[in-house]
Amino acid sequence: MHSVGSARRGFVMVIPFALMLMASRSFAQDVESLLRTGQYDQAAQVAAVEVQRGVWNEKWPRLLIEAHLARGRYPEALAIYEAAIDRYPTSLTLRLLGRDVLIASNDRERAEREANQIFEILQRSSSRFASADNLVAAGRYFALRGEDARQILTLFYDRVIQAEPKHLEAHLATAELALSKGDYQVAAQTLARIDAADTGDPRVAYLLARAWAPSDGSKAAEFLERALSRNPNHAPSL
Repeated sequence: MHSVGSARRGFVMVIPFALMLMASRSFAQDVESLLRTGQYDQAAQVAAVEVQRGVWNEKWPRLLIEAHLARGRYPEALAIYEAAIDRYPTSLTLRLLGRDVLIASNDRERAEREANQIFEILQRSSSRFASADNLVAAGRYFALRGEDARQILTLFYDRVIQAEPKHLEAHLATAELALSKGDYQVAAQTLARIDAADTGDPRVAYLLARAWAPSDGSKAAEFLERALSRNPNHAPSL
């Protein structure tokens, strides 16, 4: 009886934490939507508050870094990254984003060292870092290194998509890899599946424009127009 009562009390105590966690994830998704639609100032303001509050979630510094990068505020992005990577040293996603920050800051040598940390982390214990986001980050790292595309798909992106069929970043990474290899048909097919879900993310339409550009210029232009309608400030589309 005592153990049942203790379990019940423990369950009741967990409920508020679980609700808070779900609310936090939803809140982060709202801020990510601001980013994707080009509302960078608003996204930065909200993400900065959460970072300053010390919320234990690497998503917030990542969102703030992306907002700074989008507005060309590279010193601010670097400062946030350096603080965040000290707190989340095994985050492959954050470390790959740090590479972008360092390249934007004209420090390619350090950017390369930072990216290579991903390989060292995976070597130490790959199973510990097998979250969906980290698997996608690892795949993107190996793609940057020019590793075999089929292996990257099998070991990273396909694993994520099989476990989470709606994982947007895995589909985007798959399409990016196909485009880098000139396989425009595979890229278009991959993107069509997530475009049908109407995520509203301009990156989907932008990549579709790239996939169709070699074979159908008018269709590519339509997708590019859609990308800019979703985010008039989308730098790659511009």
